[in-house]
Amino acid sequence: MLLRRGLQASRHWSFSSLRSTFAGPTLNVSVEVHMPKTLRWRLILAIVPAVIAGIIVVVCGQYYLSRGQILSGIDQRIQHRAERTAAAVDELLLQRRNELLTLAASPLILDYHHNEDYGLKAEAESYRRELEAYLLHFAKRSAAYDRIVFLDQRGRAVCFIENGKARRPGKESSLSRFVSKARGLPTGAVWSSGPTRLGDGRAVLYYAAPLRDEAGDFEGVLALAYDLEPIAALLKASRLGKGGEAWIQMEDGAFPAAADDPPRPAIVSAVPLNAMPWTVMARVPREEFLRPLKRVRDFGIAVGVAAAAVVVVVILALVRSNTRPLAALAEAAREIGRGKLDVRIAVPGSGELGALAEAFNEMARSLEDNRKFNALLQAQLIQSEKLSAVGQLISNVAHELNNPLAAVCGYVQMLLMQDVPASFRDDLMRVHRSALRCRKAVENLLFFVRKGRSEKTRADLNGAVRSASASASAVSPKP
Repeated sequence: MLLRRGLQASRHWSFSSLRSTFAGPTLNVSVEVHMPKTLRWRLILAIVPAVIAGIIVVVCGQYYLSRGQILSGIDQRIQHRAERTAAAVDELLLQRRNELLTLAASPLILDYHHNEDYGLKAEAESYRRELEAYLLHFAKRSAAYDRIVFLDQRGRAVCFIENGKARRPGKESSLSRFVSKARGLPTGAVWSSGPTRLGDGRAVLYYAAPLRDEAGDFEGVLALAYDLEPIAALLKASRLGKGGEAWIQMEDGAFPAAADDPPRPAIVSAVPLNAMPWTVMARVPREEFLRPLKRVRDFGIAVGVAAAAVVVVVILALVRSNTRPLAALAEAAREIGRGKLDVRIAVPGSGELGALAEAFNEMARSLEDNRKFNALLQAQLIQSEKLSAVGQLISNVAHELNNPLAAVCGYVQMLLMQDVPASFRDDLMRVHRSALRCRKAVENLLFFVRKGRSEKTRADLNGAVRSASASASAVSPKP
């Protein structure tokens, strides 16, 4: 019954009426909202939204706090990773520069040029072969250069080492640009190109240093083609996460090529290089690190909803356990209203509901006792009304009897005053005494039914006994 009433009351938790009226160009909308009237749904609507809101606030607060800490930690990690990668790339690039300058300072180069300048072709060729062997040994030992090229001032390849093998010297038109780039550089300076693709698809970085004699005259160029695969492997190893990227950003492009459609939003870190006017870039999508946290957030919200459902069930159970005695009390009150005063309810414990049940039972007992007492009073009142009616009847009868008795007594007294025979006089005297006794009995009846206040007076007991005896003998049948 309580559940049905609760559901009926919950139906009012909606718009009972939506009335729209137009007053000119203005739309006036009036909405009436009825709140539920049952205790159960009031408690649910008061507690459940607060519980759900609290759970959502806690879960979202923890999510955003953890999100900020995770993003801050990821930002620090990617910055540290980019700095380490930049330091490693700088070390590799500086090592290439130092190795180029070391090779350029070899005395074999100057000896070759001196013999070439003096026209000592055989000696120059001897120095060239010795220099070629030296460069070939260096290429095999370092295993970092695809090409090592020694060019004279006319751009002719004196020594050409490619993929660990010496090639026949000749005119290399593709390498003549190194002469023009390095001619104007001072001694100890190095020119470098951007990443260049070879015929087999590999990317190399060209370094070129000018070669000068003791007088500072330009004698040629020594160039190295550094394979960028170690740097590409280093950048690949420095990626953070599955979707992370690392590359070197240059003015005219990137190495390796960055994604055309970068993830958004992402955490990006940039560290400039010291050896080159380049920047090491590192990028990682936020979603990759926030996805597990979002799962935790969604799980927390689901747990919160489940907890709210449990709270609803617990509230329904508690309210039902508390409202069941109230329902029994209401039903018992209806039964008492219908007149069944012997109804009692069970006492549910010693709490407030138990005290209420005991008070109700005590009230019911009092009502039942009062009804019994009123019934007794009503019976007595009916009896009194009956006696009053009988007294009224007796009074009327007494008045009706007094008149003929008075007449009888008067006629008898008149006859006694006349001269009548003795035998007849005795009969008249007997009639007169009988009439007086009847009159006395009627007066006693009138005195009995007459209403009056009781008072204490002196009474003649002997006279009362004689009167009662006379009355009894008058009404008792004679044998």
